[in-house]
Amino acid sequence: MKPPFPSLTSEWHDDTYPSIDPKRPELSMKGKTVVISGGGTGIGRGITQAFALAGASSIAILGRRQALLDECKEIVAAEFSEVVVTTHVADVTDELAVEKAAREVDGWDVLISNAGYLSSKAPLVESDPNEWWKGFEINVKGSYNLIRAFMPSRRKDATVISVNAGSIQVSGAFSSTYSSYNSSKFAVLKMFEILAVENPDVCVASE
Repeated sequence: MKPPFPSLTSEWHDDTYPSIDPKRPELSMKGKTVVISGGGTGIGRGITQAFALAGASSIAILGRRQALLDECKEIVAAEFSEVVVTTHVADVTDELAVEKAAREVDGWDVLISNAGYLSSKAPLVESDPNEWWKGFEINVKGSYNLIRAFMPSRRKDATVISVNAGSIQVSGAFSSTYSSYNSSKFAVLKMFEILAVENPDVCVASE
């Protein structure tokens, strides 16, 4: 289908398609350990299920609420009993909690920075300062805390993926009332670009 707004690509996908099917043999994650922030709900839960389908040996999911992490773990266990899912309660803005999770997980192959926040919709000059800045606290500082805590325990040929936002490429007209979200996501994009330059041994992607 055509993109619903200006896009870098001419084709827009709103569902999975054959070339990214996690069941493809060449996409196997057998023997790999995957870490996913915000892994208990929403997009994070879908990512967790996809890596389980791809055969990951171990998946560590981070989130703020133990109940939702446990729910995700049970869903995966019901279908993929061979996949070990560990849960780690950690708000990504909490440096010490993220460092604790990193120690618990130890070695990893794939790190997914997925936890994020969409601030309340409002024109820039009418926005609440604390609500506006919360987007930066979670999206930017949260991503920073995650990569800083986990990078030292990466394994050879590690991959880091930032779940970013396609909306950052659109014009101001399409970004109106979402200034906190789009601005913070631009900052995240640059952060991971620098991460890639500083760590050439790691495959870094911002999606």
